[in-house]
Amino acid sequence: MARFKFLVKTGGCSPSGTFSDVWCRIVDWRGMESPEIQIHRIGEEGLEPGTSMTVLLDVPGDYDPVAEIEVRTDNTPEDSFWLLEKIEVTNLDTRDECSFAFNDNSSAGELFSTLNEVVHRRTAPAAEVFWCARDLSVYPDQNHHFLAIMFRNRNAAALMYPEYLTDTDPVNGHYFMTLGGYAEGTGKMMCCQFNQEDDADTFRTYLNTGKFFGSWYDMDYERHLIQPLNGKSELELAESIIRAGKCFMMHENRPEACQQAGNCATFVNSLLAALGYSSGYRTERGTFWVAPCEENLMDISFFSPP
Repeated sequence: MARFKFLVKTGGCSPSGTFSDVWCRIVDWRGMESPEIQIHRIGEEGLEPGTSMTVLLDVPGDYDPVAEIEVRTDNTPEDSFWLLEKIEVTNLDTRDECSFAFNDNSSAGELFSTLNEVVHRRTAPAAEVFWCARDLSVYPDQNHHFLAIMFRNRNAAALMYPEYLTDTDPVNGHYFMTLGGYAEGTGKMMCCQFNQEDDADTFRTYLNTGKFFGSWYDMDYERHLIQPLNGKSELELAESIIRAGKCFMMHENRPEACQQAGNCATFVNSLLAALGYSSGYRTERGTFWVAPCEENLMDISFFSPP
């Protein structure tokens, strides 16, 4: 049993609220699905426009960070409708928090009525993975490729990689990590480097441009989102990437760096190939501006345990 807090905020542009039953269901990042949870009952004080309601409930099961919510309503009179702006879900046992915005299609909120869909769903990934390209520190006319993982909150970051980084913003802090393929020079053995300083500074600048703009030279940073494969969650993708990078470093005969088949782009391309991503998808995600995707692969067995 887990203790949850639900903060429900309604839109302020509706002429009426709702006195109907309101139910929700939460799904965590591993796919653990809760039973339907009743967060408002007929006969209780109505959800008036532009107001907030907090509900504390015990929900059967043990949950990792919540990644999805669905909301439905019963018994809404045909001549009545209401607007849902957002729901904030807090697991009081783990302190994991997640906010689901329902005002993405309209600033006033999502419309609930008998004329609209019965069930409304929103997702909030616990992590996002990006294939990134930036200027090289020494040669700004050349690109360096790396992977970046941005976590939704501190709990998700600590769960996946305790040495996570942050942009240190006290209000809207971001938690992230990077990894990429490096070598000390041509012919040297490649390594997987986590949170390399230049990669981290580039990603940190992008996350909080207002604070860090001007402190880092890179003006050509670009990133492409990597979607999880079917049946996988964003955190499972992040977990697989971190594990693959660590496995790479377990091998004593790692590939040597070379311009054609042993470089930073080859490293990212090969790692994603090892996870099952198709050549077409990697080509699409790995093409940055005028730079075509790296088509070469190193032996993908390096991303599995020796």
